[in-house]
Amino acid sequence: METKPEKLSLAGVSMPIKALDGSKLIGSANFIFKLFISSDFINSFFSQRSKIPSRSHYLRMYKIEGTEFTLADIFSVYHKTWDERVLTQNQVVEFCTVYGECLKGNFSFFLCKKDEYQMIDINNLSANLFVVLVQGHTVREKSEFAVYTLELDDPHLWMDREYYQFIMPESQFLKGI
Repeated sequence: METKPEKLSLAGVSMPIKALDGSKLIGSANFIFKLFISSDFINSFFSQRSKIPSRSHYLRMYKIEGTEFTLADIFSVYHKTWDERVLTQNQVVEFCTVYGECLKGNFSFFLCKKDEYQMIDINNLSANLFVVLVQGHTVREKSEFAVYTLELDDPHLWMDREYYQFIMPESQFLKGI
């Protein structure tokens, strides 16, 4: 039985991200992910996907409240193509660097491609999609982060928190940033 979130709301405003050259990967971003970086970002093909440029974008933070859900449930609710739902690793690093205060004390999820050069198989989404979980903490009055990888088709039900955050691209692009 498929669970759909009871409440999916917009949290905050559109957040611009500048065009990026793809040079910053999560596995080497210990300047922002100081608490923990999953070994998947260091010892696997996730560590070899640099130089994938991205256009300037608006990102939107969605908040899920008061329900049980799987990651596939949440990313399926967003009414865009699968390619329009993903961010590059460089965009995740940039978002955490620029908007880190929004992530403090929360579990925040981002959808990424395992291989930017491969198509997304809509019949087997986990073949080329994964979820980045950024966990924000306050350490000595500063925001610090841990980052993990999760499989999109993980059957784990997320619950028992006041809310979770999902950061996804909006459909519009920025010009001139």
